[in-house]
Amino acid sequence: MRVLVIGNGSDVGGDELRRLQRKHELMVVTDGAVHRLAFDVVPDVVCGDFDSIDRELAEATYPKATYLHLPDQNSCDLEKAIAVALERGATSITLAGFFGGRIDFSVATLSVFLRYHAEVALIALHRGSTVWVLSAESRYHKPLRFEAASGDTVSVLPLEKSRLTLKNVEWPLDCENMSPGSRGVSNRALGGPVDVEVSQGVVVVCWVPDPTKN
Repeated sequence: MRVLVIGNGSDVGGDELRRLQRKHELMVVTDGAVHRLAFDVVPDVVCGDFDSIDRELAEATYPKATYLHLPDQNSCDLEKAIAVALERGATSITLAGFFGGRIDFSVATLSVFLRYHAEVALIALHRGSTVWVLSAESRYHKPLRFEAASGDTVSVLPLEKSRLTLKNVEWPLDCENMSPGSRGVSNRALGGPVDVEVSQGVVVVCWVPDPTKN
């Protein structure tokens, strides 16, 4: 099951959110984000500690949604939403609205990636960029291919000792060993399909389209 999870920092517009919702079987929204949705984008589940939601207004606006009050302060709303998605059978989770705000929240998002990489395929969206978490340990792991324009930025950042292959970029990798660090930052796509295959470890792949070509 493909699950879309929307956080309170989401900058996804109404049209884009509708397109994303059509591609996913379930939409989970963290509590504060429910007030940022377009009226006709109806969540399936609203969850979190409910510290930033007008529940009466939310339930009046989206009466068919399921509301899960999860007050445990030992996990953030992102982690709670991922847990809800996994309980409902998620095989892949697309995240929007979990980067670009407070620095500790963005770092926590990376930490959550590291915790759940083996359980589910993870994708994050942020201001036109896409982030994939590729884990050789995950049963859902497979090589990644995406279409990039010439000059787009492609960064591959291992979260632990990893081995990976990267093709159709200015500085390709051929089953190379990499450790956490900055070596894989700001590679450049040559145009066409970019292929990434991780045979060991956990790698974050960031695709940042060239803004001058949009």
